[in-house]
Amino acid sequence: MSVNARYRLLQGGYWMLFCAGYGYVTVFLLAEGFSAGAIGVITALFGIFAAVLQPWLGRLADRGGRLGWKPLLLVLAALGLGDAVLLCLRPPQAVTGVLFGALLMLISAMMPLVNAASFHYRSQGKPVDFGSARGVGSLCYAVLSLVLGQLTARLGGGIVPLAVLGAAALFLLFVLLMPCKPAPAKP
Repeated sequence: MSVNARYRLLQGGYWMLFCAGYGYVTVFLLAEGFSAGAIGVITALFGIFAAVLQPWLGRLADRGGRLGWKPLLLVLAALGLGDAVLLCLRPPQAVTGVLFGALLMLISAMMPLVNAASFHYRSQGKPVDFGSARGVGSLCYAVLSLVLGQLTARLGGGIVPLAVLGAAALFLLFVLLMPCKPAPAKP
């Protein structure tokens, strides 16, 4: 499979995870008994944490060596998968809020690393069509949003953690499929 095809899968998997998390945060947390105000606080607070985390991860990835975009993305994807497993276990409400907020933070922190992968391949002389990959991401978001909307209408918001779990597992698989030679470490 070509690097372009794999990168399209990576973008598709990422945007499915984004859809299940961000697209359905309100549906899920309302079903778990959170007020609209509490949902706003959770998304804002963990959004701030993500805004602090993103540049730090970017600097770490830019240094190259063993902590490039792929190892960092693997760690974040594995943490997201673990978070989704815990959400499926139906923890107490307060823990659910923290776990879902942390999931949103992880998803936000992944975005620059997913985009950095295209620059990594270009720097190695492997042209990656970012536009078509991003288009696949949008298509995957749209399809999952349609399917998950139908499922939540029939089964309720409790289905969202299972969708997050499935999307996180797919995304982790797609990250693993990406070829990656570590960039030389920068001082």
